[in-house]
Amino acid sequence: MSDSTMPIAVIGTGTVGSILAAHLLEAGYDDLILVDVPERIAQIRERGLRISGLVELEGRPEHLVSDLADLKGRGVRTAIIAAKVTHLPRICVELEKVHEPGMMVVSFQNGIGTENYLGKRIDPESAIPGIVN
Repeated sequence: MSDSTMPIAVIGTGTVGSILAAHLLEAGYDDLILVDVPERIAQIRERGLRISGLVELEGRPEHLVSDLADLKGRGVRTAIIAAKVTHLPRICVELEKVHEPGMMVVSFQNGIGTENYLGKRIDPESAIPGIVN
């Protein structure tokens, strides 16, 4: 199984999460799962992802879910949290239920040290920082 067919989840599809997801789709990561509130998932389902500005990207991810519990048993290799840091406590509670051995979790958020917070809820070796500025 190549890297581009191993499930990656992007949790949060605001500006940063949408840009990241669109780039992953463009790079050939077909098994991409987007997780967000039902209203946002409905928008993406209807319109797809459209990124404009320095780069023009469009994509229609196949796997859209509004509950982190839907990640359970899907073999997610990497989960990328791209939600606002204020949502991290709630996300961690749910992520703890679906985290499996070998799943890496990237905290792709504003702020320093969010991976330490994650490491208190899941295996600390699985929590990786990715600072967005």
